Amino acid sequence: MSDQLSSDLHSLRITRGGAKEPPPPRSWGWLYWVGGTALAVALLGAFGIPAAKRTIFKTDIDVTEVIAASPARSTVQLTASGYVVPQRTSKVGAKITGRLAKVHVREGDAVKKDQLIAELEDAQERSSVAVIQARVASAEARLRTAGAQLTEAEQQAERQKRLAAEGVAAQATVDDLVARRDSVLAARDAARAELDATRAEMASVLTTLSYMKIAAPMDGVIIGKPAEAGELVGVMAAHIGEVADLNSLMVEVDVPERRLAQVVVGNPCEIVLDAFPSRRLRCKVHEISRKVDRSKATVTVKAAFVDDPEGVLPDMSARVGFLTKELDPEVMNQPDEILVPKSALVKPDGRDAVFVIREGKARLEPIELGEDRGDYYLLVRGPIPGTRIVNNPPPGMADGNPVREDNES
Repeated sequence: MSDQLSSDLHSLRITRGGAKEPPPPRSWGWLYWVGGTALAVALLGAFGIPAAKRTIFKTDIDVTEVIAASPARSTVQLTASGYVVPQRTSKVGAKITGRLAKVHVREGDAVKKDQLIAELEDAQERSSVAVIQARVASAEARLRTAGAQLTEAEQQAERQKRLAAEGVAAQATVDDLVARRDSVLAARDAARAELDATRAEMASVLTTLSYMKIAAPMDGVIIGKPAEAGELVGVMAAHIGEVADLNSLMVEVDVPERRLAQVVVGNPCEIVLDAFPSRRLRCKVHEISRKVDRSKATVTVKAAFVDDPEGVLPDMSARVGFLTKELDPEVMNQPDEILVPKSALVKPDGRDAVFVIREGKARLEPIELGEDRGDYYLLVRGPIPGTRIVNNPPPGMADGNPVREDNES
């Protein structure tokens, strides 16, 4: 359609009531776009970025824990954690590489020194013994034959010597008999040497055969699952099992180097096992390591049980409290108190709570407090002793924040 025709048609349009034609509507879309963008940026800054930081970035924290304090805590000058470790253990293996034919023990079995605990397949060695026994018998027979021949040759040579001296026999005959005697003597010596060598070989095979039976090196208990029949064991292969002397159990803990002066060999201490939190065992400081672990700035200290460690097993977790004086037996019978450090408390909604560390995140857990205990409160309801919690929680910490301990890289 031409521009002129369009103009003519537009002039023919009738406006009712004499009203003027309304102006074309104005576009406000760009204002809506600018306003929406500004609002989104403001909301992101106010809520989105902090939430992202809490979700993605880890917060550096200091860690403490809920403790079970014994009534003897007033005499505890230092507490350290560690594990129960037998001081006498032996990983039992075979002197030669072979396949297990029989295993006579199971995990947890008590064994005595020199008790048979396993046997290797020995069919080849027994066959070798039978072959060498036959060779030994043959060598012994040859030696007896050579001995008899030597006796006969010596007698003939002596007889001919007497006859030659009387002029009855020729000297050549004497010389032949003497030579024959020397030959038989050499054969006898060779037979004896062969017998000695075969017997030595027999001793070697019998020694190897004795290695097929594996005995316990000491009194103790089988810890861990022993190898099964059919498995390959030996010098360059797996061990058969491990024997531990449970009478040699001690607790090994790492003491910070800066606090080592508070630990003295022979001083009393107290052991609390995680497996038996309500049970306290007396101990004494047995040994202080002569080496410092530079990576942790700690020294290993060994605590020996004074009370009977009935039911205590290797690798149990334990806490050792180093005391300033011996414990009163009456105090030993009093129950533990569960304490939570005041420095770990928060009140997000007016109620007492702590941040418990679980799977690398801080989880808010409400608690109920009891009496004041100085730097601690008595914990009436809350996490169990040993639970790791955030110490001095930073402002803004919320439930579910990823966390990282200060000593982590």
